[in-house]
Amino acid sequence: MFGKRDVDEAQQQVAQVLRGWGYQVEAGIDPRISPVLCQTLLLDRSPMLEDLTTEAFERIRQHPDLPDRYIGALYWIQRAVATLGHCDMPPTPYRGRMPAIEGTSRSWAEWVERWHSTSTLSRKVRDNHRSLLSKIGRWLADKHPEITEPTQWTLQTCAAWVAAEPHASMPSCSARTSGAAAAASPGS
Repeated sequence: MFGKRDVDEAQQQVAQVLRGWGYQVEAGIDPRISPVLCQTLLLDRSPMLEDLTTEAFERIRQHPDLPDRYIGALYWIQRAVATLGHCDMPPTPYRGRMPAIEGTSRSWAEWVERWHSTSTLSRKVRDNHRSLLSKIGRWLADKHPEITEPTQWTLQTCAAWVAAEPHASMPSCSARTSGAAAAASPGS
């Protein structure tokens, strides 16, 4: 649509900036960046990086044809384009705030938010766990509405979650034990 030369030039410019930051970006077509950059150029209707303005990135970020899995790479592409002087740096995800937890009991959401704000884990890990805990809370609200707080979580509840959620795993559902209790537990 745009011509191989123009698209290759855009990919090389973005890759050069990313390599300058220490990323191991493959020369030519990088499977993590190239599909997202090509989709971005198509949605912007131009092969030129200088046409990727701050407003263009915002429009593209909201576009229904941009798969959710591309959002992370789009962030780095916008940072690279901003470094080249064509737009502003991208906003931090959720503009520094996570979206409200919906579909759970109020008590569950409060517990999750309290944990998220006080945990010493890295921001990314806390955000990932918050998303999973929110998903569990929605499942509980649907299947076990009587469970409204993490203290009510049982081994049976965990087993039901694992059975219902194909990506869940038993070790992440169980409470940690230490000392004599750990030594006496099965499999130790």
